[in-house]
Amino acid sequence: MLPSLWILIITTAIIVFELPKLKKSFGKKEIWVFFILLFIGTGMGIAESNQIKLPNPLGWFSIVFKPLNEIIETLLS
Repeated sequence: MLPSLWILIITTAIIVFELPKLKKSFGKKEIWVFFILLFIGTGMGIAESNQIKLPNPLGWFSIVFKPLNEIIETLLS
C-alpha cells in the first residue's frame, strides 16, 4: 500500500511541475500523449509494487520477428 501511495505522490508532483510547461510550449495533442503515457506508467508501477505479474514486451517482439528471421536466414544461405 505504501509504495502505491508514493507512486501516486510522485505522479502528482510530475503533473504539477510539468503541466504548466506543457501548456506554454505545446498543444493539446502533446498534453494528451503526456497524460496517457504517464497514467500507463503509473498503472504499471502500481501493479509492479503490488507484485502483479506483467507480461514482458520483449516476448512479443520475439514472437513477431523469429519467423521473419528464419525466412531471411534461408534466403541468405
